[in-house]
Amino acid sequence: MVALVSAAAVLVSLGATPGQSGAAVAPTPAPMTVRSLTTPLLSPRRLPQWVATTVAGQRLLASLRATLAQPLLAGAGAKSCLVVSQAGATLAAINPTLAVDPASNMKLLTATAVLDKIGPAAVYTTKVVTTAPVDAGVLNGNLVLVGGGDPLLRTEGYQSGLIDGAGVFTNVAQLAAQVRAAGITEITGSVLGDDSRYDAQRAIPSWPARYAAEDDFGPLSALEINDDYLAGSPGVTKGAQPPAAAAQYFATLLRAAGVRVLGAGAAGVAPVGARTVTSISSAPMAAVVGEILRESDDTGAELLVKELGVRFGGAGTTAAGLAVERADLSADGLPTQGAVLVDGSGLDLSDRVTCQLETVLLARAGPTGVLAAALPVAGKSGTLHARLLHTAAAGRVLAKTGTLFGVSALSGFVESGPNTAANRAQGTLGGPLVFSLILNGLPPNLAGEATGVTIGNQVALVLAGFPTTPPLAELSPQPAHVVSVAP
Repeated sequence: MVALVSAAAVLVSLGATPGQSGAAVAPTPAPMTVRSLTTPLLSPRRLPQWVATTVAGQRLLASLRATLAQPLLAGAGAKSCLVVSQAGATLAAINPTLAVDPASNMKLLTATAVLDKIGPAAVYTTKVVTTAPVDAGVLNGNLVLVGGGDPLLRTEGYQSGLIDGAGVFTNVAQLAAQVRAAGITEITGSVLGDDSRYDAQRAIPSWPARYAAEDDFGPLSALEINDDYLAGSPGVTKGAQPPAAAAQYFATLLRAAGVRVLGAGAAGVAPVGARTVTSISSAPMAAVVGEILRESDDTGAELLVKELGVRFGGAGTTAAGLAVERADLSADGLPTQGAVLVDGSGLDLSDRVTCQLETVLLARAGPTGVLAAALPVAGKSGTLHARLLHTAAAGRVLAKTGTLFGVSALSGFVESGPNTAANRAQGTLGGPLVFSLILNGLPPNLAGEATGVTIGNQVALVLAGFPTTPPLAELSPQPAHVVSVAP
């Protein structure tokens, strides 16, 4: 049996008895000071950044859902899709895998395949060759302008009339001057235009006939000057035979450069073994793609597809180019389920993509990559130059537009806000957003087009304001308070 030892017994064993005078007495312990947690250990406040991100994501999704549910859309929201991601995490997904008509957002797929396969540094080459010898500056035969597929073969006057007049182009007048500099002062024959690099199909067969009347595209050809506007400026009727029209126009430029041309301009094919007089290269492919995307150049996009066909598909045809494009997108590991590629520009009403495909494609390219640099910038360039002016989105939204009757699209990037102390405290510097908004089911008229632009702008502004959360300081653990505990 274990005996209980009393405090008195302990004192006796130490040589003292209770109450004995002169005996040592232990001092009374002082109260202890401890810190008590105001915020419990398992409180969400222990993860303020996670809380901020979660709250911001919930608010973003709710705001975007409300935007697509507006009566203004008259039910079109159910036929549309919207996906937003950041740093690989999906923040909002509304009908992400719904196959929709992308309009000109189809050009993002075409641009991706071109940059992947042909490469950003590649160039087009337009050549001038002769079919006869040159004697004392006189060419006793024909001069042949051989098209290399360059969609930006233009004059300075034509280029200046476009939205971004300072954009890149290949100066065909310079090529004419090079002919004169090469020593040719007279051509006794004709100037011929050779567009045999591509096939002679001038349009996609399934395109509505009204596209030609509306001037939505130029006849597709490996050789055309000023997008086949005969008089060299936008708004002038286009010709039905681009190689002949290009030859006639080049003859005019040669004369202006000091070369006497006796024959008429016509279509033709350079014979095997023809001697090259001179040539001109386009800007690098990255810049060409940028010009096509910023201007939403439908003809240029279709010529990009044919170029894919020439270089990798065995023929300069749309079918061959699209086969190369499909294979490239699949090889990239992109979610192509539901995608239907009928053309490269998005003009065909049977084209289909998903918002998921567009956002994954953009995320793969990256906000600082070649594709992002090719996009219009809100309030500054291309098809976005007059949109979102003087708003928080101006200069920060880089996106491809898309418009057809009944369809409106906007896909791209939203840059983070400025790296200021206030933004850091707010937790707004999580990196650029990637997004794709494709509206289908809009009224097929100008009012529907205006609605699409309005909704696109609203979505861009919501994204430019992301995230909307309390400052991180308000979500962090509260300071512990000090309490005294008696011994």
